[in-house]
Amino acid sequence: MSTALRSRLRRVLRGLGRLVVGGLLLLLLVVGVAFVGRYELFRRLHQLPAYTHDGGDVTTVMVPMDDGVALHTRIVRPAGDGPAPTVLLRNPYSALTPTLWLYCGVFARYGYACVQQDVRGQGRSDGEWVPLVHERADGLSTLRWLTRQPFVDGNIALVGPSYLGGVQWAVADAVPPEVKTMVPMVFGPDLHPVVYERGLFRHEVMTAWAALMPTSGMRLMRGADDYLAALAHHPHDRVDVDVLGAELPWYRQWLSSPASTDAAWQRADVVELRTMPQRVHTPMLLIGGFFDPFFEAQQRAWSQLGSRADSAFVIGPWNHLGEVSGDVDMGPASGGGLMQWPLLLDWLGHHLKGEPLRLLKQGQVHLLAPGEQTWRDVPTWPPPPTTTTTTTTTDRELTLAPGAHGVVEAGVLPMPSTSTTLSWRHDPRSPTLSQGGAALLAFAFFPSDSVTPGPVQQDPSFTSTTTSSSTTTTEPTRARGITMRSAPLTSDVFISGAARLQLTVTSTTTDTSVVARLIVEGQQRPDDAVLMREAAATLAFPTSERREHLHAVGEAVTLRFDFWPIAWRVPKGARLRLDLTSSSFPALAIHTNHQTPWASWTDDDFHTVADIAVVDDGHARLSVPLWSGPDAAP
Repeated sequence: MSTALRSRLRRVLRGLGRLVVGGLLLLLLVVGVAFVGRYELFRRLHQLPAYTHDGGDVTTVMVPMDDGVALHTRIVRPAGDGPAPTVLLRNPYSALTPTLWLYCGVFARYGYACVQQDVRGQGRSDGEWVPLVHERADGLSTLRWLTRQPFVDGNIALVGPSYLGGVQWAVADAVPPEVKTMVPMVFGPDLHPVVYERGLFRHEVMTAWAALMPTSGMRLMRGADDYLAALAHHPHDRVDVDVLGAELPWYRQWLSSPASTDAAWQRADVVELRTMPQRVHTPMLLIGGFFDPFFEAQQRAWSQLGSRADSAFVIGPWNHLGEVSGDVDMGPASGGGLMQWPLLLDWLGHHLKGEPLRLLKQGQVHLLAPGEQTWRDVPTWPPPPTTTTTTTTTDRELTLAPGAHGVVEAGVLPMPSTSTTLSWRHDPRSPTLSQGGAALLAFAFFPSDSVTPGPVQQDPSFTSTTTSSSTTTTEPTRARGITMRSAPLTSDVFISGAARLQLTVTSTTTDTSVVARLIVEGQQRPDDAVLMREAAATLAFPTSERREHLHAVGEAVTLRFDFWPIAWRVPKGARLRLDLTSSSFPALAIHTNHQTPWASWTDDDFHTVADIAVVDDGHARLSVPLWSGPDAAP
């Protein structure tokens, strides 16, 4: 190489080096500016008022519990002398910790001290991780410690979503007087409907969560692989040891307890948590979403809440992360976000600082229906069946009966079927896939390996998957379900409450499942078909979450489907549609058409096929709660 060429090459390399160094310096500058200005960026992103304080001291302590176990606790204070109103967040999720540090910085800049604690066995806290078991004792011990701290001005709030809301419910009837309010988001204290629906295990919620949190620490990367492996593993009562890597007694209890009357749901601590709402006398702000897996349990808690007159319930068109998802345009009014900051600050300002409420009203449900642009405050929701001079809430019953046109009218909406044969086949090896809905959680942890929650466009062919312990393939299907449609609506209707469906069916097996999907066709476009609600029933659990009795092959069994409540405007010209199939995988465990305990089913059990038929006994009907009033909305 000539001297001139070497010199030119050195100049080129020096130039490239300067570009790389300059690029790195620019990147560091951008990151540094973003880090320094992160609180202002956060404020603008959430359209929050100007900060009132600077950030102050940050300290860390290990707080001893009553049994001597110490929990890692981080305290962020606003700048200035003297005590401050205080927010407590108790967290099991290590991956969420940096976000909570940011949140605590935001609270401090609004004049609150913020205490963030890792729960027992998670993060940097000592002890053994057992979900929810220690949260009452540890929560009360932490509150006793907190009320003695000089930085607390005597006004405390408990705040947080999901499990961070569960820890609040665990102590809600015994908090000290310094606790002026609690804000449990996207969590309900009755866990059985979160874990099961009519004997069908909710894999998308509980198996995903077990794969994420089997022991200490979150397993986001490995957890995604374990979740998929767990879905295909049979028998499932061995999945903790064979797939998740540790025996999990709490998970096995759930697997062996499909009925609400089973011993796992009758334990004293579980009953205490389930019945907690009626014993609560502290004002609460409940924040939930129509498409959150805890929504039904949370709505039930609101209806039983002892402090309801002083509390508020916010319901938006959100999933578990407080976001909109699915195929319906929710519009700019839906807002969203994990903590619903404008509403949260409004509530905390009132209860911890004595400021007037601007956005919320005590004793009211603050509600935004999917696709609506106006928030409404109503004293109760769902509205009870009533008739006044201006408003009416009525159940419109649509009888489902095969005839010359499939299904005939017996009410306001005729329901002609696409087929005069109301029967289908359930092969457990080719289950119908989940397509949206509310009882979904895996998307929050494993986005690429989960089902999108919310009102998702429906595939009319009942898309299925063939499963075994080693393979999963997609294939088309033919007779895996049936579809019924109403005539086009002649005017807008507003569904407000819980729809119900009653069917009598027969099966060529002693047990099986039926999944019902309530769909709107033409919600936004003539060719769309979006899921509004999904419900399931089995022959073993036909009308409630209590096992009834064993059925003989061919015996007619009446099933009742209780859809979760919804507020939904169905536009003029749209149709209501009812799909019946026998699975929604992985939202629900695949039924093998056997009566034996589901978690013990092996690969061989998945070879039994069921033929299911709707019996024309004159009692099949779909009941839809319709609201009418000055603006056709509650």
